[in-house]
Amino acid sequence: MTLTNNFTATLTSAYDETANLATVKASINSQINSRLALADAFYSIDTAIAGGGSDTYDLVGSLVDHLNNAVTFAKVMLLFIRNKSDTAMTIGGAACIPLLNGSTDRITLPALGSMWVHVEAGITVTATSADKIIITGTAGKTYEMIVLGIAPV
Repeated sequence: MTLTNNFTATLTSAYDETANLATVKASINSQINSRLALADAFYSIDTAIAGGGSDTYDLVGSLVDHLNNAVTFAKVMLLFIRNKSDTAMTIGGAACIPLLNGSTDRITLPALGSMWVHVEAGITVTATSADKIIITGTAGKTYEMIVLGIAPV
């Protein structure tokens, strides 16, 4: 199987205002061009939260892709989650990959919100202690997730 990746995100903001007979212009341009071509592990899902109110994805050992291939991550380079529901969801918890400062961090993803985390060098996945992505919310609410990274050697 060959995995080909291309990820480009561009944010451009412009601000013009006339005050005191002068025009003030400011702009912000930020462009990220990633080396995601190095990634060789990919997982995606578009689903609803299970009846227990949370879904757990073990990045070392239990994921299967759409072609029924086992998927294992040593590093996560890109994580994208889109909350497609009308209520907030929580991302993270015990034994999760360290998105902020540690493996117990949690991020609240608002209704109809999305998040992506891109780390060029990758977030290290450590079996049993920092190898999960947990999505918690109301049962039946929908979301999609994409994980792109590097498989163990």
